[in-house]
Amino acid sequence: MQALDGEDDPEYPQHPVGRLSTAERWEWISWNPAESAKPPTVTRRPVPATSPQDVAKAIAESRKTHPAMALYLWLVAITGARRGELCALQVCDVDLEKCVLHLAYNYVVVGGRRVRKDTKTHQDRHLAIDPVTCTMLREHLEAIRAELGGLGLELPEDAYVFSNDPMGASPWNPDGATHKGSDLAAAAGVKLNIKGLRHYTASQMLAARFDLRNTAARLGYSSGGATTLRHYAEPVSEVDRRAAAYLAALTAGTCSPPAAPSESYLVGHYGVSRGTARRAVQVRRDEGLVVTIPQRGTYVSERG
Repeated sequence: MQALDGEDDPEYPQHPVGRLSTAERWEWISWNPAESAKPPTVTRRPVPATSPQDVAKAIAESRKTHPAMALYLWLVAITGARRGELCALQVCDVDLEKCVLHLAYNYVVVGGRRVRKDTKTHQDRHLAIDPVTCTMLREHLEAIRAELGGLGLELPEDAYVFSNDPMGASPWNPDGATHKGSDLAAAAGVKLNIKGLRHYTASQMLAARFDLRNTAARLGYSSGGATTLRHYAEPVSEVDRRAAAYLAALTAGTCSPPAAPSESYLVGHYGVSRGTARRAVQVRRDEGLVVTIPQRGTYVSERG
């Protein structure tokens, strides 16, 4: 597009649509062609959820060569945290006595500039973690403290949990964590990314019939239960603690995915007819999300 006079003015719109609107308002053009333009159709591609078996394979492969990355992937699966939220996690955010993580910040790299800011939804949250996860975090921090102790140094409380710096002065780059995690998973024959792990957390919680509000709150969405959780006397709810324990057991392979909701459950819980419930189960079966075993029941498949 040919430059318009005045476009060097800092108040002049830089986006083409804004330029055209301004040109019409200033009567440089008789009509704004952007008003009749039709935006292209955007097709949202669903992110497939990684199965518990594949998550376990990726974490096991990471433990062989990169224990810190194994812990990072484990925490994503257990907490559903965003990659930048875990990169921004500091030692002071880890309460091993109460088994709680405090996620208050997000770490991003924009234009080569590293920025530690508030979370994507502008809210901090306390997440329950299970005893196994507490042990893994304790071992990770104790190993760092032991190395520093040999040099007469102490790990600061504001040190980043995931850092290439011996003193934890700077966190991992989120992009680097994503690529490293994907590479280690690929070595185990697994296609995995951080978004897929968050989808794993959400889908497994919903499949286990944890309600939508608590699932949304655990993953850090701005609605869907965050307000409710703020009214609990404890930093985290009992539901969140059960979710942490379930996700840890599922990821470790010590429990199996749950049975899918039965037709009777759907009828009673949602108030729909038996025919509607039957069709809903059939749709999920056709999509490969559930599998029916004769005389045993319907179960969530590995895809689900």
